[in-house]
Amino acid sequence: MTQSSDSNRLDRIEVIVEDLVESIAELRDSQRHSETRFQNLAESITELRDSQRHSETRFQNLAESIAELRDSQRHSETRTENLAESIAELRDNQRDLQQQQRQSETRFQNVVESIARLRDSQLEVQQEHLQVLRIVAQQQNEIVRTNNDIVRINNEIAGLRTESLRILEHLFGSQQDG
Repeated sequence: MTQSSDSNRLDRIEVIVEDLVESIAELRDSQRHSETRFQNLAESITELRDSQRHSETRFQNLAESIAELRDSQRHSETRTENLAESIAELRDNQRDLQQQQRQSETRFQNVVESIARLRDSQLEVQQEHLQVLRIVAQQQNEIVRTNNDIVRINNEIAGLRTESLRILEHLFGSQQDG
């Protein structure tokens, strides 16, 4: 593993996280839009109920209110159609939100998996680094042992030189005396 591939992985993770953040923002905006539509729908339903009560009261009081009731009923039907369309739009929005949420969850899972792979990769690199450190430590121990052997051999050589000089002095000194 190299730092470049780790960096590339981090860059990809950052892109995924940025995409995820954007998706979440879009999801929140869509959710606010849906909530507003739900509020409008509730108000429309309340208005529809009020209108229907009013129409029923007028129908009971006067026969001439039948025309007004029919008008009100037509109005209610139009509103019901509008409500049906709004409900259909809300259902579409809800499906879109669910799809976006699934996509966000998938992206999040991908990010989690990428982080896990990166963590595993880092652990592998650390283990390789520890192995290299062990090898270097063994080599350094071997170098220390070799240096100790060299010092011991140099000491023996120095001892042999001293011994050789004594022997030479003894030999040459004996010949000069004799």
